[in-house]
Amino acid sequence: MSRNKSSFPNAYSKLFKSNEPETLVSVHLNQQSVICDAKTGARKSPFVSKFVDKIPVKTMKDVFEYGLNTSRFYPCLRIRLPSKNKYSWLIYNEVDKKIKAIGTALVKTVRQRRNAENFVGIYGPNSPEWIIMQHACAAYGYTIVPIYPTFGNEAIQHILSQTQVNCMLCYSGNEALHLLDKFESSLEYLIIVSYDVKVEEVKSRHGSKVLVYLFEDFMDPLPSDLYMVCYTSGSTGLPKGVMVNHEQIVDAVFSILEASENKLIKSNSSHLSYIPLAHMMEQVISSYYIMIGARLGFLTDSIENLMVDAQALKPGVITAVPRVLSNIYTKYQKSLDDSKIKRQLYNHIVKIKMAEQKRGKFYHRSILDTLCFRKLRKLLGGRVYCVVSGGAPLPTEISKFVHAAFGLLAEGYGSTETMGSIAITLVGEYRLGTVGSLAHGIEVKLVDVKDLGLDALRDQRGEICVKGKRCTKGYYKEPEKSAELIDSEGWLHTGDIGEWTLEGSLKIVDRLKSIFKLAQGEYVAPEKVEMVYQCCKLVSQIFVDGNSKQNYPVAIVVPDFTELRSCLNNAGILHCSKLSDHELSQNKVVNKFVLESMNAVAAENMLKSFEKV
Repeated sequence: MSRNKSSFPNAYSKLFKSNEPETLVSVHLNQQSVICDAKTGARKSPFVSKFVDKIPVKTMKDVFEYGLNTSRFYPCLRIRLPSKNKYSWLIYNEVDKKIKAIGTALVKTVRQRRNAENFVGIYGPNSPEWIIMQHACAAYGYTIVPIYPTFGNEAIQHILSQTQVNCMLCYSGNEALHLLDKFESSLEYLIIVSYDVKVEEVKSRHGSKVLVYLFEDFMDPLPSDLYMVCYTSGSTGLPKGVMVNHEQIVDAVFSILEASENKLIKSNSSHLSYIPLAHMMEQVISSYYIMIGARLGFLTDSIENLMVDAQALKPGVITAVPRVLSNIYTKYQKSLDDSKIKRQLYNHIVKIKMAEQKRGKFYHRSILDTLCFRKLRKLLGGRVYCVVSGGAPLPTEISKFVHAAFGLLAEGYGSTETMGSIAITLVGEYRLGTVGSLAHGIEVKLVDVKDLGLDALRDQRGEICVKGKRCTKGYYKEPEKSAELIDSEGWLHTGDIGEWTLEGSLKIVDRLKSIFKLAQGEYVAPEKVEMVYQCCKLVSQIFVDGNSKQNYPVAIVVPDFTELRSCLNNAGILHCSKLSDHELSQNKVVNKFVLESMNAVAAENMLKSFEKV
């Protein structure tokens, strides 16, 4: 018997039934923030604390000790051995011994005084030694200064000069030589993780800089002590050192515990740590896993091996920035190009899965779902049931894709200055386009932006301002910039434009400095537009801009020339596919072809007409 298209979901609805526990769904879905000051419109989280007062954790030292007491003889840190398809685990008790050994060595090597700045730099990739060093510093009264390996020379010199850091953990002799040969610094102590021939070269060429001091008394940190100076590049200029106290990052860890209601991640969970630990998002998430006594794995080699390591570790929850999810989405969409049936099946499954999740069903073991997503899930280990995304809002189509393929999607919003934790979507959230409920422990208000003509109370849109214990006190040795960050009433200005939804969740529009106004009076958020167009398989890189003299934004696009040639061939435009990259870029037929493909993606993601280039 023939069926029309509209009957497809009903015909296969039995295949999508779920037995996912209803208790996972948050009770706060319809009220994701509450007004705490009617005059200013400031809001706070709807959560009543369940964990902060019950769990005795106040410093980063306490974070590890709580995890240790929970999982003393269970796995903590591991890295896959290059020569074997297995991991070697360090249990929590072993990690505790290493932390104490490193801490003792530090106090013997680097003299410290109360009320003095005792910095230890960390330079290298994520590793067990990274985690051990940061917790040793936390336990023995040192402040860590993480340095991105990808920072440029000017940025690294700025950090070394400003902090006058005299002790550095380097992963290898190569990194140590790079620091000593390229930069002027106060480095006197080097701790190198991986021994190689370059270590001997460091000793022979720079031996006078490696000194050992006498042992000094052990000092426990106070919650108000400086735990880390986390350098953030921001949008312009040299990186700024965000001062992070123990109690601030611990507060951020608790905000995750409150938002997830301690349901999603347990002590037997595993986390693949690949986002740099110099990034606040990874600092908080890794610390959360440590505190609950869970497991951390690291990349075997480079980011290119991410999928290989995920398959070995088999995490249930995976963290990702939008760029990573965009790449996964784009590659998956390309796999559908060779069959209209595949694409129709995908579109139907996404609709069905979104409808299921609206009813609180987060389940992906049906026949059709397995056909569509099993291979993708196996690439990430086969056990992922939740994706945590942060850094920028996700385009609608990517959000739907993640929901359909993996189940739960938690989009977080924060900044280095707020310990990465301002808002996060709740467990069971199915509505798209917001960053969810306000995280526990802060207040948020929207303020007027005169340059954009925004009245916060009238428009329910304005600059996002935050107040709370986990907001930084300012930038290290940057009093003027600190004064620009925090106003006289103690509100931290994020520089982001946001708006409230009817449910009280927070929606991010764009950076205040990025938004521009068109001639007809409409405002465009270029980062949002760029993220949408980045989903087009023909786009490799894109920059969107505009001004008040034009009715539409413009874009500079770097195509994926390999994909472009393939699509031109498939479309029968053979004479264009044989042109050089430069000739393709200048060809009007090709430009029109790329623009049409981009606008098809824009329509799928529901860009408004004035947002299209």
